[in-house]
Amino acid sequence: MKKNHTPNEPFDRIIENVIEKLKGGKQIRMELPDGGLLHFDRPLPFLVIFREPADGDNRPVSLLVRSQTSFLIIPANSNPENLKALVHAIANTISKKSGAFLIIEIWAGESAIQSVNINPKDNDTTEFRRTKRESVSDFQIRAPHKVPYSSVSSLKKNLEKMRIGYRNSTAEIALEYRHPPGLNQLLDADNLKDLGALLIGLEIRPFYINSETGTAYPLLLRKLARELSKALLRTFFEFVRVQTNLEVSHFHMLGRRVMTQPAREIDAKLAQIDDSFRFLLLVTPINIQEAWLYFEENH
Repeated sequence: MKKNHTPNEPFDRIIENVIEKLKGGKQIRMELPDGGLLHFDRPLPFLVIFREPADGDNRPVSLLVRSQTSFLIIPANSNPENLKALVHAIANTISKKSGAFLIIEIWAGESAIQSVNINPKDNDTTEFRRTKRESVSDFQIRAPHKVPYSSVSSLKKNLEKMRIGYRNSTAEIALEYRHPPGLNQLLDADNLKDLGALLIGLEIRPFYINSETGTAYPLLLRKLARELSKALLRTFFEFVRVQTNLEVSHFHMLGRRVMTQPAREIDAKLAQIDDSFRFLLLVTPINIQEAWLYFEENH
C-alpha cells in the first residue's frame, strides 16, 4: 500500500488528512515526521501506541506493536504537542461514531534478573524457567484509579491465557501511572473523559531477550507476537461489545482483513533476527564441558 505522507507537510495538515481518511472508512498507512508510523487496517475504536526510546534496541517491541490492527509508533522525543493533537483527533473522530475509544500504550520494562533462563542445550524458546529470585509479572497493566472497567480485567485474563514456553504468562494490575517512565501521559483525565476514551498502559517484562547477549530469542518473539495479538484482540472485542455501539459477534472480526505491508515487514524483520543466529553451531555439541559446568551450577 502506498504511504500517504509528504515529508515537509505541516503537522496540522497531516492530522486533517488522518481525520478525512477515518471519516471515509479508509485504510491508513502514513509515515509521520521524525520517523513515526500510523496504521489503521480500517477505522476501529482502538489504537496501540509505542513511543520508541532514543537508545536501546526497540525492534522487539516495535514488531509486537506492528502486529496489531491499528497502531502508532513514534519516537519518544517527538514533539509532544503534535502527538497529543494526533491521538486526540483520532480518538475524537472514531468515538463520535462508535461511542468510545480504547488506547493501549506498550513499553518494555526492566530486564535485570527477570530475563529468561534458557536451558543450555536448547538455545531457543521451548524450554525456560524463572529464576528463584524472580517475582515480577510478565505483564504490568497500568489502569485508571477507582474505575471498574471490564476491559482491564479482560486484558489481565487474556494475557494470563498466553502460553510462554511450558507455562502460562503472568499479569497484574497496577493502579498507577499509565505511561512509560520519563514520559508524560498521552492524554490527561479530562481529555479522556471528554472523548469517552480509556487509556491503559501495558509494560512488558523483556523475557524474550537473552540477558547475556542482549538479543531476542527469535522463535519466542514470534510466538509472543502471535499470542499477544490474540490477547489484545479479545480485549478489544470486550471493549467494543460493552463500551461501544458497534455490533461484532467474534474477536476475529476485529483482526486484519488483508495481508498488508506492515505484516510483510514483520515477517521480514523476524527473519533477519532468525538469520542472526548461527543455528547449526547452536545445535552442534562443541561445548559439552561448558554445558556440563552450567548444569552443575544450576541443578
